[in-house]
Amino acid sequence: LPNGGGHIARHVYGATVAESIAGLLGNSRTFGHAYNLSQDEEPTLAELVRMLCDLVGAPVRVASISASLLDKEKILPVAISPFSTMWMSRIAPAKAKLELGFRHPPLRDCLARIVDDFLSHPRSTPPETYALRKRELELMR
Repeated sequence: LPNGGGHIARHVYGATVAESIAGLLGNSRTFGHAYNLSQDEEPTLAELVRMLCDLVGAPVRVASISASLLDKEKILPVAISPFSTMWMSRIAPAKAKLELGFRHPPLRDCLARIVDDFLSHPRSTPPETYALRKRELELMR
């Protein structure tokens, strides 16, 4: 994990957002307003990886690598994982909760659905971000 994965990796679950928006269509009290439909949890990347390992029944095997070494090797952290960027929005769902009664499902529940879907529909080819995987593993040794 770049710099140990201690940065926030807060996201939203697309299905929750889609369901919420569909339920709001035509609701005149929402016209002209903006709402953030985010999860409450703010896990670090390392915590997110640990949750994912637990959900797939895999041992947690992570190692920290300095972002400066990755930079020196011309490997962008985002090439390792889309969650490895140091920037993460911290949008607050308070207005959506108060005015709309919005509740994002717990992160673990969303991740379980994502993992189940991913394992039920395996990719036929590795992701493009695996192009540098061999070099990543060499650096970790």
